[in-house]
Amino acid sequence: MTHLHKKVAILFILVISSNILAQDKLIDEKQNQLFQPKFTLGSGIYTLTGDIQNQEIDILKGKSGFYAGMKFDLANNLDFSFLILKMPFSANNGVESFYSDLDGFGLSLGYTVNELLNNSKISPVVSLGVQRLGVSTTIANEKQERSSAITLPLALGLRMDLTARLQFDVSMNFGLGMSDIDMSKVNEGNPDGYKSLNFAIHYDLFTRNKSSFDYDESYYMDVDFAKLESEDQDRDMVRDMDDYCPNTPIGIQVDKNGCPLDDDNDGVPNYLDKEQNTPEGSIIDENGVELTADQYSTMFSDIEVASRKYANFYNEVEIKRENYQTVDEYLIAKANAFNQAFNEGLNDDLEVSRLIYKVKIAEFKDGISAQITNKLLSIEDLESFVMDDDVVIYTVGNYYDIVDAMGRRDGSSLESLGFDDNYIVVYNNGNISNYVEPVLELEMDENQLVVVPSQDDVSQDDDAVKQISEPIEETTYRIQIGAFDRP
Repeated sequence: MTHLHKKVAILFILVISSNILAQDKLIDEKQNQLFQPKFTLGSGIYTLTGDIQNQEIDILKGKSGFYAGMKFDLANNLDFSFLILKMPFSANNGVESFYSDLDGFGLSLGYTVNELLNNSKISPVVSLGVQRLGVSTTIANEKQERSSAITLPLALGLRMDLTARLQFDVSMNFGLGMSDIDMSKVNEGNPDGYKSLNFAIHYDLFTRNKSSFDYDESYYMDVDFAKLESEDQDRDMVRDMDDYCPNTPIGIQVDKNGCPLDDDNDGVPNYLDKEQNTPEGSIIDENGVELTADQYSTMFSDIEVASRKYANFYNEVEIKRENYQTVDEYLIAKANAFNQAFNEGLNDDLEVSRLIYKVKIAEFKDGISAQITNKLLSIEDLESFVMDDDVVIYTVGNYYDIVDAMGRRDGSSLESLGFDDNYIVVYNNGNISNYVEPVLELEMDENQLVVVPSQDDVSQDDDAVKQISEPIEETTYRIQIGAFDRP
């Protein structure tokens, strides 16, 4: 027995010991398609059971042979194989010795007994076939004329499903010979058979994997797909499968996508638009009517922008879509909850007992770039306020101590985001104003007199300046706080 066959036998025993009687989902994944092809590659240890045999008959001491071909699944348990074969034989009984090379092809039918081991990954297999072989024999160092032989092999073994595509077989084969292979001179013309221990793999090269999208078409046998594809529920002449607006009122003119026409592109369809041909970019109400400057100011400018606190409330409040029949009812409920919380916050703001200091980091009037918007939104305590001149200012922090506000203003966190021109503002009962640092004023005694120096005193001072020969290293500055005439 060759080293290769020893390793294959040991590997097969280990795999069997770890998988015997084990169930696996690959049993359900087997592709039970008719004529399912698998590529076969195998090897065996061959021993001739003829007239010339070794004195010690041991199947593991035979010659190594090989075969390859295709296996086709004819039914759930039945398969058909076509194989190309090459096998050698040799023996020496002390009287005669021979060596034979055989090559040819074979056909066989195999049956897998799945029921015996309850559909486990390992199943017994039995096969019966026919082989036509060309024989080249050398006996007593004399090469004989090439001949042909017919054998009928019977195999008993085990088949293991390693994966949905890969099978592994080990089997014992007994070939019933119908021709003389060893060309014995003592017993001429006697038919010779053989026995072999075979290992083979079968690999599915052609069947596609079963995907998660495969389905049983019988579930949809009663579905009229032609009618389904031509269905037009809102009767707008656009099929439902192509209709972006499936519930258009009857009689409304629609575009190719099934949506009501909107000639001025203001977001309000023509049949609801009470002002046609609104200029592009105009701000409109829910009826498509352009807002005047006063209407816009009333609707958007008089109410301050909501802080992050209210935005978080709006996003996290427990109002779920599934509790409302329509999207409109759901959005109205969310808006009502937000307005209630916001108005309660305004009432709380009326009770201001102390000034609140905030750090203003930016102000804009004509829009903000996406880069700056991302930076602003990254600040957790960001607030925004609309001023009287329609400028929106952005602030961070709420401090009762001006020192804390200054620390936030001068800190590195804002500077790292690119906000380095920051100011402190004061929030006082809903009003925002710039913080003005106090100026230290010197107190002056009104009864104290300031004497204007005489001309002689000035001359003396000039002489003193001339007498200074060395440079003065320090300069002293004084502040004049008043001037009076002599009494």
